[in-house]
Amino acid sequence: MRLRTKLIAYFVVIALLVPVVGMAAVNCIRTINGSVQELSDKAVPRLRAAERLGEIQRAQEVAALSFQATGRDEDRQRYLALSEQFDAELARLKELDQTDRGKELLQNISSERARFINAGTQLITARQTVDRNIANLRAKNDEMVQQLNKIRARFASSGSGSDLGTIPVSLRNQVNDLLLGTEGMLHQVAVQFQIASGYVLSPNDDLKQQFETASSLFASSLNIANTAGGPEDRAILVGVQSSFRQFETSARAMMSAADITKRAREVFPEASGKIGGLLTSYIDWQSQQVTNARNASASTLSGAMQLLVAMTVLAFAMAAGLGLIFARAITQPIAHLRDIADRVSTGDLENVDITVESEDEIGDLAASFRRMVASIKFLMMRGAEEKSGDAQGGLDVRAAS
Repeated sequence: MRLRTKLIAYFVVIALLVPVVGMAAVNCIRTINGSVQELSDKAVPRLRAAERLGEIQRAQEVAALSFQATGRDEDRQRYLALSEQFDAELARLKELDQTDRGKELLQNISSERARFINAGTQLITARQTVDRNIANLRAKNDEMVQQLNKIRARFASSGSGSDLGTIPVSLRNQVNDLLLGTEGMLHQVAVQFQIASGYVLSPNDDLKQQFETASSLFASSLNIANTAGGPEDRAILVGVQSSFRQFETSARAMMSAADITKRAREVFPEASGKIGGLLTSYIDWQSQQVTNARNASASTLSGAMQLLVAMTVLAFAMAAGLGLIFARAITQPIAHLRDIADRVSTGDLENVDITVESEDEIGDLAASFRRMVASIKFLMMRGAEEKSGDAQGGLDVRAAS
């Protein structure tokens, strides 16, 4: 191989080390980029989505409880809007997270959301039922009071005291029973109104039993008044009985709504708390994923730096080794030829052995040295022969003389 070719080959080998190191660095950077991409495209968006779900969940719980307490329609509208927003965010999060652990947690959240929404709907509906029936309850209460006061007004004037003195003695007991029944109905209606109102605030079995007792007492008072009253009174009492049925229907609906509210108030915060706990678990898991991705990126970066340093050192070592080999390949034969030239220059042609056998320019130079040494030896031998011949001729001339 010619010296020029060797130089080019050594240069190519050293030059190839640069892209090798570069490709190794690029691969490490790609790995880091993949970890960062995973972090930015998946883990971080999932984490933020879960945090938004937690905020929506808490706001929706507050809106439902606020509507149940105050009946303000803006709270109900907010509850419904937050419900739609939560469902949309949850669906988006399910699309983002296709891991087994993520699917499991999100499915559990969906299950608890079903309980939460059912309880929330019951709270909303119960409050609407109470609001709707409380107005009817007041209306029917006022209606019965007006009807029963018509009966009372026939026997008692507001200005002159009792008019019972104008009634025959034989009818006074009947009138007393009529008025007693009327007063009893007025009292029981007021009692039931208070019980129903109190039951809405604090449902309990004692109030329910008191309501049923008041209902029975109203029926007894109605029966007494109906028995003691005349045709005109009975006509009024028919209207009172009809109003009472509607009054009691509204009262029972309110109390039933209060029972639903009581059960829903137990399930609602429980379901909300479980959803919050599941979201916390999901956020913790996603946070761990983010931490793992960051650690993986840091580890990959550290490995890349170490690899780059190692490859750089190896490249320098290889370059130095190749340079040493190349230098020795050139300098050793040249030094050998220099020594030969020094010996020849002093006339030492004995044991001149040129061992350079390379097929490059240095080999050509060694061959030239061999030819030069051979030529010098030949010339020296010829000169010696000529000198010896001249000496012998001189002897012959002297002998002849």
